Amino acid sequence: MDRRRFLLISVAGAVAAPFAAGAQEAGKVWRIGFLGFTSPGIESRAIGALKTRLEELGYVDDKNVSIVYRSADWDRLRYPALARELVRLGVDVITAPCGWGLQAVRRASPTVPVAARCIGLREMGAEIRDGNQPTAFTTGVTYFVPDAITRRLEIVRELFPHASRIALLYRPESDWARHLGEVESAARQLRFQVDRIAWRSDAELPFGVAQAAGHDVVLPLSDGWTLFHRDRLVELINERRLAAVYDFRAFVTSGGLASYGPDVTDVYQKVANQIARILAGKRAADMPIERAERLELVINTAAARRFGLTIPSSLLQRADQVIE
Repeated sequence: MDRRRFLLISVAGAVAAPFAAGAQEAGKVWRIGFLGFTSPGIESRAIGALKTRLEELGYVDDKNVSIVYRSADWDRLRYPALARELVRLGVDVITAPCGWGLQAVRRASPTVPVAARCIGLREMGAEIRDGNQPTAFTTGVTYFVPDAITRRLEIVRELFPHASRIALLYRPESDWARHLGEVESAARQLRFQVDRIAWRSDAELPFGVAQAAGHDVVLPLSDGWTLFHRDRLVELINERRLAAVYDFRAFVTSGGLASYGPDVTDVYQKVANQIARILAGKRAADMPIERAERLELVINTAAARRFGLTIPSSLLQRADQVIE
């Protein structure tokens, strides 16, 4: 067992101890509502991380907890009915995606505890009271890690040592809008010239990608809407044979070249921690919004071959996943 894995397991065991007692209430079967955007099959890796962490904390599906899954199958208009159904089923806590999903849950019930999954804090909208302080019935975990941009830019420099111009493709409504100055500062340290390209809707996306043509590298800065359109974004970028380094693994599995950003399993493990605390009697208001901590590098060597790009062996050795 390598040292990193040993440390992770040791920390997991230490954190699990306080929750175990709460999970052992005699005869009680807790109901956990899982509201998803895609489907349990597509989200299997994330759901697996959630269930594994809950088991480590003493909450075992089909034993002392029952996880009720409801997924929108890519249709946000289904959220309200699915949220109402979860509330009617009497779930003790719900985990839902921020934005439309969280809003639907809050309309269905203003008081059911929610551990939200957020691409950015802005998606929590009125649910955020003071910065990272949740309301009485909502807490959550955000994927948004602005500090990761420096490392991402360093990877861009390793992949494209002669690149000089970078296009920042972002939505003004996203959390990134407040951090563009930091991104540009980090880019200048690595001798990049940066241009901002904003897009707001799916209709504007092709024009945004067209503006990025002529740059050496495209750096998409994601929010929930960007992730929703990830297949289309990757398709547009690949059609123009633009080099891009993304912030989520999902873009690479959709055919993108590389990504560096939050590990989805880390987010879902943190959500499981929050669910366990809520089931043990802790109020969501006493649980601050958490950020993803574990970051991952994913490289698509098939995409690299299409671009005629040779990935440095040092980068391949550091990658958390290499997609052939």
